[in-house]
Amino acid sequence: MTERPPEVRAPAFEPASPSRALAVVALAVLRRIGRPESRPARWTSPGFAREVDLIRLHLAPIRSRPVLAASFGREAFHGDESRAGTASTPTAVSVAYAIRWLELGDGIGRPSWAAWLAESSAVPVSRAREAPTPAIAP
Repeated sequence: MTERPPEVRAPAFEPASPSRALAVVALAVLRRIGRPESRPARWTSPGFAREVDLIRLHLAPIRSRPVLAASFGREAFHGDESRAGTASTPTAVSVAYAIRWLELGDGIGRPSWAAWLAESSAVPVSRAREAPTPAIAP
């Protein structure tokens, strides 16, 4: 009699690399930043903002996405998944790395975490998505 192979189940989504994980978290941050109702409650706490801003200061000297991803891999993937955060529940570490990822991608510096939350809350989502109206020459 032959043995049957063990049942194979699809694994939970695990990004193939730190750079992919970082891109997924950055996308989650961008989606939630403009929608105050979908933000985790802790994002607005002063302690969370201080932690994000402090980590961002440490990440500021990093000048390339591959180096940032390598650092993120060492920081976030130390085996303690509760500390690493996910795209659905990003930690302060993940948010800080995601912001730096965005900055390195588009070359646009972001303000402090609290300021960015405040700015994005002030712009209604429907207005933020509208294309700018072209100026009509007289």
